[in-house]
Amino acid sequence: MFESGTFTAMVEAPWSLTRGDGEFGETEAIAVGDDAMLSAGDVAYIPGSVTGEIRNDGTEPATGLIFLIIPGALGGEAAPEATPTS
Repeated sequence: MFESGTFTAMVEAPWSLTRGDGEFGETEAIAVGDDAMLSAGDVAYIPGSVTGEIRNDGTEPATGLIFLIIPGALGGEAAPEATPTS
């Protein structure tokens, strides 16, 4: 869930977004490679093991919570690495 500021997300797989503008509404489908702006209260459902980026294009700091669900991680496998850009 995104807590403050805005993020722009682009993922190389179909993904979905639920806007959190006070009351959760319908889930939007986002096409492969399309950018989507995420604001406070929004929830993104991004599949694992895909490439893409989440960036702050604004001038204000942006914060959010990220949860990773990794099948097999409890079986001793390491989680995939991510590369921060800043």
